[in-house]
Amino acid sequence: MSKSQVIEQLQALGVNKGDTLFVAADLMKVGYFNRSIDQTLKDWVDIFQELLGDTGTIVVPTYSPQFLRFFQKYDFVFTADTASDSGSLAKAYLNFSPGALRGRHPTNSCTSKGFHSEKIAASDGPEFPKYSPYAKVVELGGKNLMLGIVDERNCPFTYHHVQESLGHTKTHPFSRLFETSYLDASGEKKKYIVKEVGGCTGGVHKAWGYHLAKEAVKFGKVGRSLSALVDAKKSAEILYKVMTENPHLIKCDNRSCISCYGRFRYNGAGAIWFYAREFPILLGKVLRRLFK
Repeated sequence: MSKSQVIEQLQALGVNKGDTLFVAADLMKVGYFNRSIDQTLKDWVDIFQELLGDTGTIVVPTYSPQFLRFFQKYDFVFTADTASDSGSLAKAYLNFSPGALRGRHPTNSCTSKGFHSEKIAASDGPEFPKYSPYAKVVELGGKNLMLGIVDERNCPFTYHHVQESLGHTKTHPFSRLFETSYLDASGEKKKYIVKEVGGCTGGVHKAWGYHLAKEAVKFGKVGRSLSALVDAKKSAEILYKVMTENPHLIKCDNRSCISCYGRFRYNGAGAIWFYAREFPILLGKVLRRLFK
C-alpha cells in the first residue's frame, strides 16, 4: 500500500480540502509502513496535508497521564513538550509537524495544524472545560475521522462533547479523584484536579443506526481496517437526542462498569444496587492501581 493509495481511500471516504478534521486513529490497524517508524509518521503528516490543503485543519488528541489523588505519588509535569500517550498519530504531530499548535490542557490537550489551529488551541487549556476543542470542531462544521478504530469500544468524539454540554462529565463517580500538574504561563508549577470525566464508550456503537439514518456517517476501508467519517454537527445532534431521551441505549454490556451502571443519570435508583453489589470489586481495582 502506497501513500497515494491511502490518500485515494480517504478521499473516497469523504475527506476533502478545507475540512476541519478531528482524527482518532490506530495506525497499526491501517497497516501503512514506509522504511522506518519515523518516516512512516512523517508520511502521515504529509498525507493529511495533501488531503486538507492550506485551508484545512487537522485536530489530533495528544493526551497526558493523570494520577490518583492522595494516594499516588508522581513527578510528572505537563508542558507543551510532554510526550503523549495517545498513540502514533499524536507522536507524528508532536515530533514531525512544524507549525502544529498544542493546547495547554494538562490531561486532554489536542494538537492542531492548519487554518483554524489558533482558534482551536486558544480554547484548549486548564481554564476551559475539558472537551472545549471538541466543541470548537463541531462549531466549525468539522468531521471526525475514526481511522482504523470502528469497533465496539471506540465512538465519535461528539459523545464526550454532548456529555459535557449536558453536565454529565462533572457527575461521573471518578470526578475529582484524579490529578496532575502543569506549568502555567509564568512557569509556575500548578496542580490540576480532574473534575470532568467522560468515561466508558463501549456502548455508543449502538447509536450507529441513528447516524446512518441521518446520513451522518460513511464507512469504508482504509488500508487493512474499517474506518468511518462522521459529520460532527449531525452526530452531536443525534447523540444529544439519545442522551436526553434514551441514555440507556449507550450503556455497555459489562454490568460491572461504573461509568455505565454506577451513574444516577443513566440508571436512577438502580445505581444504588450497583454500588451494593460492586463495592468490594471496585475497592480491589483501586488497590491494584495503587500497588501495581
